[in-house]
Amino acid sequence: MATYSQYNHHGTEVWAEDTLKGKHRSHCLCFNCDNFNPTTGSKCPIAAELYQFSVRHNTVNPVYECPIFKEKT
Repeated sequence: MATYSQYNHHGTEVWAEDTLKGKHRSHCLCFNCDNFNPTTGSKCPIAAELYQFSVRHNTVNPVYECPIFKEKT
């Protein structure tokens, strides 16, 4: 059975499954996609919209499937 804990994420108390906490980047396609560049601004409209959703709702949302994924070379 999974266990959960609450912690402060960017100033908001959130809940996470203990085994998944902090693993967003290793699970999310975006961080391996050529259409995504968070340091200079995302070129990806899907990532930009998902980020705004995440900010509004204080969530973390890894992408597992994407129609415009382009593997980084």
